[in-house]
Amino acid sequence: MQKATHEPEWNPTRLREDRPPYLALLQLLQDDIENGTLQAGVRLPPHRKLAAQLGIGISTVTKAYRTAGQMGLIGGRSGQGTFVLSPRDRSSPAETGDDVNLGFNLSPRIGQREAIREIMADLGNDPVLDDLFAHSSIEAQRAHRQTIATWLTRPGFAPGSDDIVLTNGAQHGIDLALNLLAAPGAPILVEELTYVGFKALAATRQFPLVPVGMDEEGITPEALETALIASGAKVLYCMPTLQSPTARTMGRERREAIARLARKHDIRIIEDDVYSFLASQELPPIASLCPERTIHLSSFSKLLGLGFRLGAAVVPAALRDQAQIAVRATAWTTSALLTEIVARLLETGRFQQLADTMRLESAARVEMFRSIFADFADLPDGNVMGYHTWLPLPSTSAAQDLYYTARNQGLLLTPPGAAAVPSVEEAGIRICLGGDADRGSIQSALHRLRRIIDTPAEQFLTYA
Repeated sequence: MQKATHEPEWNPTRLREDRPPYLALLQLLQDDIENGTLQAGVRLPPHRKLAAQLGIGISTVTKAYRTAGQMGLIGGRSGQGTFVLSPRDRSSPAETGDDVNLGFNLSPRIGQREAIREIMADLGNDPVLDDLFAHSSIEAQRAHRQTIATWLTRPGFAPGSDDIVLTNGAQHGIDLALNLLAAPGAPILVEELTYVGFKALAATRQFPLVPVGMDEEGITPEALETALIASGAKVLYCMPTLQSPTARTMGRERREAIARLARKHDIRIIEDDVYSFLASQELPPIASLCPERTIHLSSFSKLLGLGFRLGAAVVPAALRDQAQIAVRATAWTTSALLTEIVARLLETGRFQQLADTMRLESAARVEMFRSIFADFADLPDGNVMGYHTWLPLPSTSAAQDLYYTARNQGLLLTPPGAAAVPSVEEAGIRICLGGDADRGSIQSALHRLRRIIDTPAEQFLTYA
């Protein structure tokens, strides 16, 4: 550590008011270090002095200092105080090995790219390739839609080719559904911890989000009815299978109750069902229970990979023409090449083989997680397992402490608060078990995460 300087001290006078004091102080400290206002070796004010100066609690200062220390920005020297660290004195993830990303929800590698390469090799020698780049390919996708409709079929849910609107992935499908169902600026009902991609899209479109309380299966009918009456909202966005971030799955009775409420209160539903292919049991889509008021979304990227931007929306008959116009207006069309690849994977049975393998691989990874964190209460139901899961923690602050400590130790997690609707506590962290990392690497990362949780914060950094 560089030689400490006792002057000047850091003397902030005001915190941002748009976030909790702890986070505002942490952000200010981080910003001033990064922009050079706080140089290495500068002593920080004692906790009590800074608390009085800013009009906040001593515990708030302590928490911000502790988190900054876990991030490697500051350090304590016995009897002297707390000081800004120089870059060379800061802890580095490299000291503990390569970064492991448990925060980005990518499908595990199970042979998808090899299967796609085989299809593309065949296409390279097929005259149909030229047609896929022609304007006429838009009409040619009718046959592809039928193939996809057959794949989506399950007991009680049998969409036809005319019901299918192809999209450039599920995110495009969500945007399409909002265009069709929600008036500009209208409130949207969502799970109190919701998909981060939906939060981002709603923010850009200025849709206020109305949180709906959840239990171990997801949103509860009682909380939904209370929220929709209080807010007047007419659109619900939800993920009934392997909800992100919590990995919760609604049972049949819960889905039926949600459908009854939709009819009773005349609301529309955007059903984000991108993980349903991972379900180990046949669960009816909400769209099968109230098809006239539900847009059902699926995606091939959740199996084939993030860069494979193709999805399907099952759209009620009354909205189909409007949906096709909206696709033309926003993207003109979807990729005929990607659609042809999916159709061939489906027709040859290769897609089903990959899906079956993905279920087994995901189940193995979740079981590994459940074994390492077996003593934690309220882990997600082990009957439906995908490649993300939920680690419950006592509070949002505990999740934030874990996030920064893990990051400093070379483990990347989903930032706490990313999924929470304003005023909702996010007492946990989504743990992603996929990506290019093999099973052994994931297991090692989970054991490291468990050691971090079991180690008191004071053992990572001690302040004077």
